[in-house]
Amino acid sequence: MAEPNELFNLIREDLREFRKEVNQRFDTLVSQSSFDAERRRVDDRFKDLADDIAAEREARMHAVEAERNARKVSQDAESKKNAATGIWVRWGITAAVGIPAVYWAWSAFITGGGG
Repeated sequence: MAEPNELFNLIREDLREFRKEVNQRFDTLVSQSSFDAERRRVDDRFKDLADDIAAEREARMHAVEAERNARKVSQDAESKKNAATGIWVRWGITAAVGIPAVYWAWSAFITGGGG
């Protein structure tokens, strides 16, 4: 059997090794203030990303609205142009049909009944 002095030295050596391992683990741990600082940095980064996404969404909405307004202006101009063209087409059809009809009616009246 081992002497008490040897057992004491073995236990003391074992505790010394245990403390050394614990100290090495503590050296690799992060302090609470470092952890809080990193968490704030990450939270700020996510907030910045969310703000960027919101700004991009708003910019796209404005771009879509501007395109919609431009398209409406273009359609209104095209409608006015088509309306003006339609008026001339109607006058042209009236003239193309009306002038021969008036000529035929005048001829029938002059010749006494067309026959």
